[in-house]
Amino acid sequence: MEFKRKIYNELLEWKSYSKGRSAVMVQGARRVGKSTIVEKFAKNEYKSYIMIDFVETDDEMRRIFTDYKTDLNMLFNRIQLKTNTKLYERKSVIVFDEVQAFPLAREMIKKLVKDGRYDYIETESFISVKSKIADIRIPSEEHKINMHPMDFEEWLWANGDDVTVDVLRELMEKMEPLGESSHKAVLRKYIEYMIIGGMPQVVSTYLEHHDLMETEQMKRDILDLYRDDIHKIPGVSMERALNLFNSIPAILSSPHKVLSPTKVEKGTRRREYDGAIEWLCDAKIFNRCRCSSDPSIAIGLSENVRRVKCYFLDTGLLVSLAFQNDKNGLAETYGLLLDGKLSVNKGMLFENMVAQELICRGYELWFTEFDKKDSNRKYEVDFILPGRNGIIPIEVKSGKSTPHSSLDKMIEKYNDRIVKTFVIHSKDLKTEGGIVYVPIYMMQAMSWN
Repeated sequence: MEFKRKIYNELLEWKSYSKGRSAVMVQGARRVGKSTIVEKFAKNEYKSYIMIDFVETDDEMRRIFTDYKTDLNMLFNRIQLKTNTKLYERKSVIVFDEVQAFPLAREMIKKLVKDGRYDYIETESFISVKSKIADIRIPSEEHKINMHPMDFEEWLWANGDDVTVDVLRELMEKMEPLGESSHKAVLRKYIEYMIIGGMPQVVSTYLEHHDLMETEQMKRDILDLYRDDIHKIPGVSMERALNLFNSIPAILSSPHKVLSPTKVEKGTRRREYDGAIEWLCDAKIFNRCRCSSDPSIAIGLSENVRRVKCYFLDTGLLVSLAFQNDKNGLAETYGLLLDGKLSVNKGMLFENMVAQELICRGYELWFTEFDKKDSNRKYEVDFILPGRNGIIPIEVKSGKSTPHSSLDKMIEKYNDRIVKTFVIHSKDLKTEGGIVYVPIYMMQAMSWN
């Protein structure tokens, strides 16, 4: 099943302005749909294309690149013969799928782009397997595009709904609430999306059967695939990355979500987990949220490198990971979630969902924390966006929208820097006390700046 994806327009923009002067690298975690959308683009936008999957291709194709890396005329001739596909100058594209599996092909991009006869698209997963690229020169002629799981709007498109988000944008612009019945209907759609997630194979399975439990095996297969990849990490980082992977639901459901290795393995220190964190974030399995000790427009200048939160790439997968030991009760859990009656862990899911939506919109994730007077504890605000003229704090509330003491203290402390303040919640749109309370499903309709 093919889906409409926003990255298609990004590829069109690259093709238009590049005109063969750069290759495009589509990066993302496994199973987010990179190969599918790239092949669809190649098929629709070029007279012909050749797609080489370097995970599945045979030794003969690899030898063609090795033997003729200095003779492009012969290289192109042999590839055409091998694939029985004719290439047309400036009208054809060659796709290097999963190029991390054959680093020589990536190293050749500089020469291939300079030659200028064809366009080149690369896809890559698990880019931090540094042993595979340690001895190659990474080409500067790559334009990188990140691909993520399907966002809410893409999920609605897949369900045949091209209207909802456009209406939400109009209402958001006018600051008009939906009203009780419409709000409940759209929120239920969003919760359904949150449970299923945005992995294309899972969405396809759901659309074929419309059974939430039918998607579970597919999600668990993807989680197992990630575990298998983690097992390939060399050294002690493998076990620690696996521990972090399996512990992320517990970490995110704790009151303070800052990553502390002692929550995973007693007696360990943060620096012992640095390699595992780096691998999981590079692999796009985790979305890193950095801490700013003094948030401003130049937010990176105040990073506290000792403090970090990590969110899971897809909330649907996080749901399955969180409830992996409750297979018998999962159907009931999903029913309670859809009906808005399950409070346990809902905050974790909402916060992860907000992180996922922000990442899909191209934002880096930041949070802030600052000392409480006469206390060892800290105030913490979930997300901070640096805007054009100041900062935008965002608090996430899955239940009651108030109180929000940390957000209130931040407004008091950084009032001269704050341009807008948002609470993302499960209720309808409203403005109160200078704070905009936005239903979580409206994040797709928001203009943050």
